[in-house]
Amino acid sequence: MKFWDKKFPALLALLIILGGIIVTTILTLGNNLFLIKATPSQNPSDVRVTNISDTSLTVSYTTSDEVVGTLNYGTDSKTLDNLVLDNRDQLSQTVNKYSSHSITVRQLSPSKTYYFEINSGNQKYLNAGNSYSAKTGPEISSKPLDQLPMSGKVLDSNGKEAADVLVYVDINGAAEISTLTKSDGSYTLPLNNLRDGSLSNYFSLPQGSIVAIQAQTNSSSAKATIGLNDLNPVPPITLSNEYDFSTQVAATVSQPEGSNQTASFPNVGVKPSPSTAIQTTTEPTQEPPATPSPTSIPSPTPTSEILSDNSAAQPSISPLPTLMPTGQSSVIIIPIALVLVSFGTFLFLATGKNS
Repeated sequence: MKFWDKKFPALLALLIILGGIIVTTILTLGNNLFLIKATPSQNPSDVRVTNISDTSLTVSYTTSDEVVGTLNYGTDSKTLDNLVLDNRDQLSQTVNKYSSHSITVRQLSPSKTYYFEINSGNQKYLNAGNSYSAKTGPEISSKPLDQLPMSGKVLDSNGKEAADVLVYVDINGAAEISTLTKSDGSYTLPLNNLRDGSLSNYFSLPQGSIVAIQAQTNSSSAKATIGLNDLNPVPPITLSNEYDFSTQVAATVSQPEGSNQTASFPNVGVKPSPSTAIQTTTEPTQEPPATPSPTSIPSPTPTSEILSDNSAAQPSISPLPTLMPTGQSSVIIIPIALVLVSFGTFLFLATGKNS
């Protein structure tokens, strides 16, 4: 019994030290164990494919929190090894966190199907288990049309200029286009290269056309319908409001004499604009529909693969930052492991002195 009384505390101390070291090593080298489940705050919402031409397309979506957003694409759904950053990050080649995401893929080939997956936060997202897909349009030999651009401004609910708001424009018979508002809340969308629904021809705006505008953030949106006379400029649109200005001859609102205030849409309750969105195929072996339109996926499917520092990154692009998992599991457990190691060491040393 004397041997057991002397040796048991020492063995217990060694076991505590060993356990603490193992836990600390796993958390340090395998922190991804706590990242398997994607956090809802980084889930892509309202994924759309817009601005489709013969050489480019834009993927846009929102997330509840501000997170890093990129995408990987390729011509084979199993080989998505081309990384593209958010439009605001492409010049600096460094990634930043946003809640409204707009990613334009360029230098594509005409009339070709491309597959892509979204990298949101620390998770990769697919379309119901398969890669998203979209097909570029054919090359158009004719010159772009002589049509003025569309421009306007988006305000938040407090009347302040709203930056980084996704603006979508739908015109019956034309492919959907989109952009992001600038720091002053303004946006500009060229209409000279607007394509028709088949993407085969430039779209000439016929008289009497009704334009549907949607301004979208992660928490609010605004909708408006207007006529051709009010495209440049479009009167300011305030988030969380809906407008129907399609029956008005001109965008005029009574202003006090001598006032320079810009006219805005009267808030009269917009009529729901007809939806021309067609969900793109989720099967990698199938072609998208003949009339391309925005992809709208309410619940993207996360894969179990976690982004590493250099996963699928091209040499010229800075590696994605490693983000702390939601819940901060390692922040809590690592100190506990260190306490165990310290306690075990103290117990071992104390046992040695007593023996």
